[in-house]
Amino acid sequence: MKKKLWIIIVAIILLVLIGGYLGYKIYYANYYDLSHIHDFEKSKDNFVIKDETITIKTTKLPEEDYLVFKNMKIRNDFKNWEVFSSSDDMTIKPKEDFIWYKLSDVGAIAIGRGDTVMQINGTGEMLSSDERVNQSSVLTEFYEENNITNDIELFKFLDKTKNDKNSIFDSVKDMKKFYDIHSLVRTEYTRIDGITLINGDYDGYCVNHNFEPAYIVECNILKDDMRYTLTFNNSKYFTNEMIKDLLNTLVIE
Repeated sequence: MKKKLWIIIVAIILLVLIGGYLGYKIYYANYYDLSHIHDFEKSKDNFVIKDETITIKTTKLPEEDYLVFKNMKIRNDFKNWEVFSSSDDMTIKPKEDFIWYKLSDVGAIAIGRGDTVMQINGTGEMLSSDERVNQSSVLTEFYEENNITNDIELFKFLDKTKNDKNSIFDSVKDMKKFYDIHSLVRTEYTRIDGITLINGDYDGYCVNHNFEPAYIVECNILKDDMRYTLTFNNSKYFTNEMIKDLLNTLVIE
């Protein structure tokens, strides 16, 4: 009789433990579901890699024809514009247009360099207001586990896994890292309509930011673990053909 009672007690304890564990896993699988990311449904297809590409075939120019920022230079089509520069970037605007997001007949261009999107997340420098992220996560280990080696591979991963759901067989740590990477990068790129890859003499990507009424094209060149960025404000002025033409004069030394 006592033996049977002990078996029942042990069985009840096991059921409670298993039930508690399953409840714990189900709770966090839901808590770290990607649907909780702000405007997730709207940003779901942000990182689709477009079929079209931009091929850079650099045309060398006389030195006096270049606009130079640190070790980066492009053809200077902006000799009558005003230049605002700092140690981190350079902004060139028409003299009559001092409002960055003003929708006018001309635009503005910004040039800068810094860490890649992958590096910023990897070192924990990208902050988020998402309560589930709490603070910026160090995701270097996550990149290694998923064979993510640069920004382009990161965007491909985000697009490939946008419909993935957490499983009770996933560790809570992995659920959180998966949620964090989607939340952090999607917060950084809230209103873009796909990724256009750059190849040829340089590798990189362009993203189109739709901040109505302004429409901004951000082209990033990946070289020597750095991201070199050319940001073109106002697509009415900076057409795709004009951007491609300028990129073909780009030199990074």
